[in-house]
Amino acid sequence: MNILVTCSYWYYADFSYSFIHAQAKAYAAAGQRVRVLIPLPLGSRRLPEGAVQTVPGVHRLERDGVEIDYVTALSLSNFGNHRIGNYSLNNHAAIAAFRRLLPELTQDFQPDVVHAHTFGYGSEVGSWLSQRLDCPLVVTTHGGDLQAFTAAGQKDVLRSQCDSASAVVAVSAKLANEVAACGTMVPVYTVYNGFAADRVASLPKQPHHLVQVGNLVPSKHNDYTIQAVARLRKIYPDITLTIVGNGSERQRLELLVEKLGLTDCVFFLGTLPNAEALEEMAKAEVFVMPSYPEGFGIVYLEAMASGCVTIGTESEGIDGFIHSGENGFLVPRDDIDMIVHVIDRCFQDSALMARVASAGKHDAMQQTWAHNVQQYIQIFEELRR
Repeated sequence: MNILVTCSYWYYADFSYSFIHAQAKAYAAAGQRVRVLIPLPLGSRRLPEGAVQTVPGVHRLERDGVEIDYVTALSLSNFGNHRIGNYSLNNHAAIAAFRRLLPELTQDFQPDVVHAHTFGYGSEVGSWLSQRLDCPLVVTTHGGDLQAFTAAGQKDVLRSQCDSASAVVAVSAKLANEVAACGTMVPVYTVYNGFAADRVASLPKQPHHLVQVGNLVPSKHNDYTIQAVARLRKIYPDITLTIVGNGSERQRLELLVEKLGLTDCVFFLGTLPNAEALEEMAKAEVFVMPSYPEGFGIVYLEAMASGCVTIGTESEGIDGFIHSGENGFLVPRDDIDMIVHVIDRCFQDSALMARVASAGKHDAMQQTWAHNVQQYIQIFEELRR
């Protein structure tokens, strides 16, 4: 099967963090031919090593069995961080670039399906591609894109974008329900994200050591984790917390750590390559990320596979994969008391902590990208039939 993937440039700017590429690589490993079309902001010099200009406006690269075409497009807004695709003008610019170069982009590649990521860029550009190439379109929503439409009250626009596809895939049951609520008539599937199980590290656990990994933005609620550590330190003087990631909240969080007198036990490591972040999780007994809204954080899978007791938020994307008290724990929104209670309970009961961590590792290791793409391929085959 020939699978044509499209996503905004931001998702393919860094291969080490691109879960879109991880999935595309799994498609290729499963015997499918995969080509990825990415709009490249005009004037950008951030091309991956090895990219070769085949025709004016197209830079081609093959990596991990995946054919990748970066197509030069005018970025009409938010050019600085290259998030082309977040605004409709950018979407039209990408379509214009693809229209001009489509013969070259598909000269030796007739797609059987278009797989587009996110509403907005993905659904608009993917719809145009599927119509021009006469093949089904599957749009995957990852959460933030869907929430942008619902927060703006654009239910009709969302329904229209759903209806332009042959099927919609949501990365959690929560998101699937939100998509269905717009009134679309197209099939809506739930397929959990995968993760790179081969990167998981195995290291000795450090007693009473916590970790949180992710962008330092308000929705991740790192401050709740820090406040929980401040309370737990009265019981466990040797408790430590490592925070991996960067973002707009870092300065505020560092001031909070200083205010609470935790500078000797809470450590900010900044952004790390995925392999190093996994090593930090491998050393921790507990992973905490009480974030909301949350589509389906791959980092939860990584933490579970790393042997951490993993704590997420009730009624968010990970709810349904984590069964509280069995393979991890779920806490209510904004409930620092419950975060403290769960961690204290685990520290007090080593048998419980070992049992939950072991079950979490087992379940997470089943949720690989290979498993993920098999579910997608079944959907593609059904649409082709």
